[in-house]
Formats: sequence, C-alpha cells, structure tokens
Amino acid sequence: MSLAGTMLFALASCGGTGGEDDKPVEPISITTKTTDVPYTASSVFVAVKATGNWNLSLKFEGGKDWATLSQNSGTGSKSSIVMTYEKNDGEDYRYVTLILEADGQTAEVEFTQKCYESENIVDPGDDPYDNPGSGSSGGNTGGNTGGNTGGNTGGNVNPTKIGWMELPETDDRDGLDFYTHSQTLGSVKTRNYSFYYDDEKLVSHWVAYPLNAWTIGTGSRTNAWGFLDPLLPRNKQAVLQSGYKSTNGAKYDRGHQCPSADRLSSAANKETFYGTNMTPQLGEKFNQAIWANLEIKVRDWAKSSDTLYVVTGCVVKDSKDYALDNDGKKVAVPTAYYKCLLRYSKSSTVGYKGYMGCAIYMPHKNYSQQDIDKSMVMSIADLEKKLGINFFVNLPTAIGEEEAKKVESQDPTTVSWWKF
Repeated sequence: MSLAGTMLFALASCGGTGGEDDKPVEPISITTKTTDVPYTASSVFVAVKATGNWNLSLKFEGGKDWATLSQNSGTGSKSSIVMTYEKNDGEDYRYVTLILEADGQTAEVEFTQKCYESENIVDPGDDPYDNPGSGSSGGNTGGNTGGNTGGNTGGNVNPTKIGWMELPETDDRDGLDFYTHSQTLGSVKTRNYSFYYDDEKLVSHWVAYPLNAWTIGTGSRTNAWGFLDPLLPRNKQAVLQSGYKSTNGAKYDRGHQCPSADRLSSAANKETFYGTNMTPQLGEKFNQAIWANLEIKVRDWAKSSDTLYVVTGCVVKDSKDYALDNDGKKVAVPTAYYKCLLRYSKSSTVGYKGYMGCAIYMPHKNYSQQDIDKSMVMSIADLEKKLGINFFVNLPTAIGEEEAKKVESQDPTTVSWWKF
C-alpha cells in the first residue's frame, strides 16, 4: 500500500569508546513531508538532522535519474532542502532512495512516484483501507500497472506497492508474470482483473479482482472468443475461438477464472473471454454445474458486501494432462481449483474491523452434487498452507498483523453469514 507521511530508516549508529571525554553521537535522520507522490512533476522539502558535516545523495531504481537535490552537502541540521522530480510518463511506479551520511552513520528514506495510469484508476469499493484516499466508493486511487493496451509489469511486481486488497504475494522465483486489465464504468476508470500468468503452461495460476454490484455493472454476455489478449503475443497465450481439443477423451470447456457474469459492461466482459483468463475445465459435471453454482454464490455474497475481494486460481504444478488450443499449443489441465475470498463490510457485526474470509478448494473432477459442501471449505490460512501462497498480502498493513491473522484463521464454516 502507499505510505503517507514520513518514513525513516536509521541503518547504522556509532557511539563512543567509553572514555570520559567521549560524547554520545546524536542519531541522524532524514525526513520528507511525503514519500508517495502523483505522476506529475513537482518538488518536496527534505529535512536533514545532523550535528556535523553531512552528504546527501540519490539512488535510483532502474538507473534513470529523474530527480535532483538543491543541496548535496552541508553542516548541521537543515529543513529547506528541495528535491525536484520530473513527470512520470511510464507505465510503472518508480522509486528513488535518499541516502544521508554523517557522523559515521547512514540513514535512508525511499520515495515513490506513481505512474500516469495509476492516477486514472479508482477504487471500486467502500473500503477505506483499499488504496488510501477518501474512503468513498469510487473515490480512491490505485496503482494500475496495466490498462487495456499493454500493462505487463513482469514477474517482479510488488503487490504492496500497488496496494490493491485482492492481490496475493508474487515471487520472482515463480517464473510467472503479473498483468492487469482495467475497465471503465460510466466515466470512472477502475481495475477489471489482474492475473499471474504462466506462459509455459498457458494458464494463469490465479486471477484476482474486486467484486460488488458496481464492478459487476450492467450488460450481457458477449461471447467474444475471437479476441486475443493484447498484453501477450499470440504464441504465449491460448487461442480458443474454437475451444480446446482434448488429448485424453475428456470434454473440456473454456472455463473462466474471472466469470463473464462478474463483468457485464461490454468492454470488460469481452476481456473475460481472453485465453489468459481460461483453463481447460471439465464441462457437464464441473464447469456447468457445481463450479457455476459456486460462482453464483460468490456474486450473491459480493452484492451483500461493500466489496468482496476474489482470488480464483488453479493448480497445475503436478499436472500431467494437457489440451490443445486452436494453434496446437499444449495447455495444462489443472488438477484442482480454488476461490479465496476476503469480504469487507463497514457495518458488519462479524469478522474483524469489517473483514472476514473464506476459502474453497476443489479437486478437478466430475461431481455428482450440484453445490459445494463444508468439506470443501476452509480458512484462508489453511489454503495458504495447502498451496504455499500468501493471499491478501496488503491486509496486515491495513488492519495490523494480529487482526489480519484473526481474519485469515477464522473458520468460515462456523460463520452463518456464508450460508453453506
């Protein structure tokens, strides 16, 4: 999440040797009025606290210099140093570390500048913790790293920098890439869904999105199977205009991870038909039955919430089966599916600080039953242990570590609101 106010890191401190003439060294510090600014060009005051000579420098992530200091050295404390920064026309946030060296000590503060896209994306729900802002529905800004025409951030995205509550943790070692699509509802631009993509198995390990009546919107199913995801080249995504070709006799549907019915405005609905949002899913006794009914249940929960943050995912780690797309490329058939849900309702009398959670895990097989039962339901924490994924990575920052643990450890089968 974005951090407001002053952020201070004292990295080293030196004292005297203990002699009677030694005086304790005063700790140094460097502060700024804010550490998180919009994409527009501007300046910010920097304050240095030191007793002797000091040096101040900037370390840029990515190598490009986009900010300057009015003073790089001096003696004693000073509060009128100005850091001037350029407009950020790029597609990603950018960062610079201010480094103060004085009296044998070092202090640092990290400064973040948002990108243009982030200033045109608003929060979909009435959650004051989901991207700091006004706290009103549609009133907060968030760090969209995508957009409809090219939002690949790569596998090194830091979800805590973006700040969206629905995002799980990502890891460079996964070898996966993070992408985001946006949508426009009326005159308001917001996020559609984000996905963590495997361009070898040609499926998203998870798709994450906020869900409520506003983000669902109005409209109808477009069946826009003929479009490719503009964020990836054709050879890195499944082409599914004619569906999957089975290699083992099973009949696979083009199974949405972000359901079509969760995004009804025309442009957003078309994006749910991209191959990056699909997996080969057993049809008649899974996708068209128990899974479809679960999706309906999730939408009902969302409409009774300020915002329901949804992560829908599939498990392909040990998958041996595959289907073929229309170009003959192999697409991994998942061995299981899950939904991980974080509900926010400011008026809720259950949960913790307005939040409560639920997870559903289902092996990918044909089911005779039409609806999930309690044997498929678990806490968020239990699903994290099962999959090795840290869901809702921004929740502890929003409500504190201890409260977040309570939310994630709560057994949803004991909470009647979920109605299993």
